[in-house]
Parts: sequence; C-alpha cells; structure tokens
Amino acid sequence: DVTKIDEILFDGPAGTGKTLACLVWIHAKMMQYPGCNVLIARKVRESMASSCLRTFEEQVLTIDAPEIMEGRDRTNRSSYVYPNGSRATIGGISDIDRLKSAEYDIIYINEVTEVLQEDYEILLTRLRPSTQENACPYKLLLSDCNPSFPTHYIHERFDQDVSPSEHRWRLMSRHEDNPRWYDKHKQAWTEEGAVYIRKLKSIRNKTT
Repeated sequence: DVTKIDEILFDGPAGTGKTLACLVWIHAKMMQYPGCNVLIARKVRESMASSCLRTFEEQVLTIDAPEIMEGRDRTNRSSYVYPNGSRATIGGISDIDRLKSAEYDIIYINEVTEVLQEDYEILLTRLRPSTQENACPYKLLLSDCNPSFPTHYIHERFDQDVSPSEHRWRLMSRHEDNPRWYDKHKQAWTEEGAVYIRKLKSIRNKTT
C-alpha cells in the first residue's frame, strides 16, 4: 500500500525510464484526486526545462492533457494547473527558502544525488496531511537517481536492508523496463533499443 510509504527512490542507469515512470504516476494522481498539490523539483531550476519538464510535456501531457501546457513555455513556467484544481509547482532546491514555506501531498525530486541531505530532509517536512474530504491520500517524497558512490547519503538512507515496513522503498530499474528500448511481449530489444544498447557497450569497452 503506497499510501503508507513516506519515501520511494527509483535507482538505475540513464535511459531506463525512471523519470517517465515517476511523472506518469504523478500525473495520474493529480487527475484522480482534485486539489492534489505536487512539487516537481531539481537542484537547479534552469536545468529542468531540458530534462524532466521536457519529458513531462512531450511524453505525458501532450498525449493525455495538452490543455494543461497552455500559457508560458516550460523555461519560464512556475506551475502546471489542472482543470480539477490539482497543481504541480516547479522549483529549484537551490532556492529552498521559497519551497519550505509551502505544503505538498507529493514531492518529486529529479536527480536526487545532486541534492544536499539537509535540503532533502527539509522537503520531507513539507509533506503535510490534508483535512479536506476525498483529499489525496499520499504524503510521499518520490525521487530518482543514477548510480552514485556507495557512501552517498541517499544510498545509505535506502540501504538494501531497509524494508517497506520502515516506510521507504528502493526500486531498481533496468533498460529492459523502458518500453522504448525493450519489447516485453517479444522478449527482445526494439530496433531503437538495440542501437542504444550497442552504443552503451561501446562506451563501456572504451573505459575498461
């Protein structure tokens, strides 16, 4: 039951679909629960337009709810407002003082290994239960990352020995989880995926 989980980390190499999976889930919850209040954040706001916000607009909103993108372009946008009153605020964690004055149902941190432990813990305090009827039942800090050094605080926080009963989940992602690269029905790489994996292997061979 995800409503009983406080923190979820998606961990895995680039290209496994972590960011897209997080954003699809967030979009579904904002559609499902009117008035759901979400924060989509990264260390530096300026880096989001070409990364997670591009994925959100081009692979989620364009397909399911293009009207939500009306208004400012993603470089200058401060939020996405849904017809049902849900809102996804966009923020850079480098401006933590502005973010810590608000309260959220769901916080998503893209590339969490960029973020200081102190700032991560401050954002946890911004998850507050709602008193509204039929409110979003989640009070969740969701994040993703590429593998980093094993002593990084986020890896220690989501140690392999931590179980869901302790209110944290660590989900490991693989390239086979990304339908763009891998066709699970055929149990084979897609044409595009085969090219991508071949390039990865070539890079690895050059660095070993």
